[in-house]
Amino acid sequence: MSRQTRNHFSSTREEMEELKKRMKEAPQTCKLPGQPTIEGYLYTQEKCVWEHRGALGISWVKYYCRYEKETKTLTMIPMEQKPGAKQGPLDLTLKYCVRRKTESIDKRFCFDIETNERPGTITLQALSEANRRLWMEAMDGKEPIYHSPITKQEEMELNEVGFKFVRKCINIIETKGIKTEGLYRTVGSNIQVQKLLNAFFGNNCVFTIFIGSS
Repeated sequence: MSRQTRNHFSSTREEMEELKKRMKEAPQTCKLPGQPTIEGYLYTQEKCVWEHRGALGISWVKYYCRYEKETKTLTMIPMEQKPGAKQGPLDLTLKYCVRRKTESIDKRFCFDIETNERPGTITLQALSEANRRLWMEAMDGKEPIYHSPITKQEEMELNEVGFKFVRKCINIIETKGIKTEGLYRTVGSNIQVQKLLNAFFGNNCVFTIFIGSS
């Protein structure tokens, strides 16, 4: 083996060892100038046409992604080449990032981003919960907002009618139900609780109560 070939082999082996090391380790913030803030594999949700069904479906495509926080640039390199299509690196400029609500999707570790180059939201899936936190931290990701079913501000405030009701509840418990089982972490009798409710609301009111252990 010539010296040039041996040097080339050693250099290539060192590069492969370094790449293997980076693949095994969890992505971390890189402090070197000009280097991506975070990089690693992500899956993106994409629409596709199922030819055998003739319908539009959803597929998850694997990308190797690099994100530079300073420029907010996300580079996505497809790992699965589509037949007949030339796919190269895709550079996107990040606008915002938000964690995907767990109940809104059947996949785990997902988060949504919006970019300047693509309309709508792009859903990405990380490899683990810890991996998702790293990507969201690098992208200054936000938590989703859970909207209250109450839309009017006055409906969210407790007025004098509400205070009167609460005071009446406290009074009836202290005078007639302080020793009733089921009110303080002890499974109670449905009949006894029903009597207490009747005493509170009146005998003409009928309620169905489900009593369970706390």
